[in-house]
Amino acid sequence: VGDKVAYAGTPLGSYSTERNYLTKNLVKIPDGINFDVAATLMTKGLTSFYLLFKTYPVSSNETILFHAAAGGVGMAAVQIAQHLGAEVYGTASLGKWQTLRDLGLSDAQIASSRTLEFGESFPKVDVVLNALAKEFVDTSLGLVTDGGRFLEMGKIDVRDAAWSAENHPGIQYLDFDVRDAGLERAQQVLRRAQPRRRPGRRPGRPPAAPRPPPAAIYMYKETPDQPPRWPLC
Repeated sequence: VGDKVAYAGTPLGSYSTERNYLTKNLVKIPDGINFDVAATLMTKGLTSFYLLFKTYPVSSNETILFHAAAGGVGMAAVQIAQHLGAEVYGTASLGKWQTLRDLGLSDAQIASSRTLEFGESFPKVDVVLNALAKEFVDTSLGLVTDGGRFLEMGKIDVRDAAWSAENHPGIQYLDFDVRDAGLERAQQVLRRAQPRRRPGRRPGRPPAAPRPPPAAIYMYKETPDQPPRWPLC
């Protein structure tokens, strides 16, 4: 009694002031994590953590393309991939390019998510995390190396496995759904997101060279009542 808890998924009701819920479907929020951060971690953070750490792990010798990289999931995924040592490329609308620069991407690693120019400006990659549709999917599949992985996070243009095997042999086409993560994974995300700082480091200032292995990402998107994000090491 009195614990701070969180949940994700159904039944709906997260905007209610009071709610009855089965305890088996809740995860405890650790001390040091406020409700705003917990809500972010249960959605954007859980998606990125489950995808890049547990489901289709990314290694340090791989290159990865994130579409919509300046969004909530994208920002979290970019930071996690960087901590894992992967080379990251990202697309976003022009007005959000500075967000990607602030995450450490060079202009050569950034392209528009509104045009297909990334298909020419980016090199071949080992992994694509996709949230786009139609011709953007086809162009992205053309960037994946033989033996690479195309992780479909969107729900609008999910391709059939038989179609993928016929048109892009040698590429793993994987339809991803965070609802498969389960409560245990959600609890892991919350536990690993407890803020820690190195002695003498100013709050909110990311270290130049984070120590491996990564612990978590504390903040994925800033809100007025929260401090700036910083990687946890």
